[in-house]
Amino acid sequence: MYSLSAKLPSRDREKRNSRNLSPGKSRNFATSDGHRRRHRVLVAFSADTDVVRIVSRAVAEPWVVKAAAPTAAREALVDPAVRMVVVDDHEIDESSRGWLLDQIRKLAPNALIAYIASSHSEQNERRARSYQVQFYTSRPLDHERTLRMISSFASAAR
Repeated sequence: MYSLSAKLPSRDREKRNSRNLSPGKSRNFATSDGHRRRHRVLVAFSADTDVVRIVSRAVAEPWVVKAAAPTAAREALVDPAVRMVVVDDHEIDESSRGWLLDQIRKLAPNALIAYIASSHSEQNERRARSYQVQFYTSRPLDHERTLRMISSFASAAR
């Protein structure tokens, strides 16, 4: 017995499958050479428009930047395409910082994490490092350095 998908040429099968995506599935982007690539998601937990602007400048398609409130962590992180997370703790109260990092590790265990502390303290850095944060910095923010770091993360995250 033959299945319908086995009879369809691979290109037609891709079209049919891309129309029937469930919310958890990621969409594909066509590249200039005709190949299909899945999008990658960068979640930015920040209320600071400068941080979101830097993050958006640092990545290009197939990356999609989602700005989210820390209280919406579960909704933002359930997408299997999440590859990178930027946490700006400026608007996050002290007691929620560890909870947010724990949620990131549980829901997006392979995501690269950049942590921006509102002010440097050994306690902030120790907490961030205990959750395997790959990049830690504090305010005042060096925009160019942060831009280079996120661009570097984007090229490394697959």
